[in-house]
Amino acid sequence: MRRAAQPAMTRVLRASVWRRRFAVTVRRGPKPTRRRRPPRPGRATRPDHIRRRQIAHDLYRGPLGEGLDPAWILSVREAARRTFLALTARLVRQYVATDPAAALETLEVARNLEPLNQGIYRGIIAPQLRLGDNDAAAATVRLMQSQLADFEESIDEATRALIEKVRI
Repeated sequence: MRRAAQPAMTRVLRASVWRRRFAVTVRRGPKPTRRRRPPRPGRATRPDHIRRRQIAHDLYRGPLGEGLDPAWILSVREAARRTFLALTARLVRQYVATDPAAALETLEVARNLEPLNQGIYRGIIAPQLRLGDNDAAAATVRLMQSQLADFEESIDEATRALIEKVRI
């Protein structure tokens, strides 16, 4: 196994105590930034990965423990929701270039489970405009406006800019 080169500003000392290795880092100056490796070609778009993500996406049925209000479940519920939204975004990014209909279907499922999330509505409207389906985009805008009006929520600036594109 190759060792990564240490930044010039960092010196690492290693000591072996009781058959365990401990690393002590002495830093001089700013903390070095860690670079992310680019993904290996084809890894994220392999059909088995996409299929597994789609299965995981389909398993989400809504807020975890809906109707339960103990304090311990609130953070778990929010973590499950955020995982679902991250998985939705990842699937849409994979589908948008190859299968726009699947991307829209994935976003529609997410919209049904998150009716106030304007990012999902923007994600639905943008491909509809790219596909030239202005009527569907206008219907999505009307649906979003009625959903937000029911909950007395206002439309954010990014969504307003996209709505102007629909009206042109």
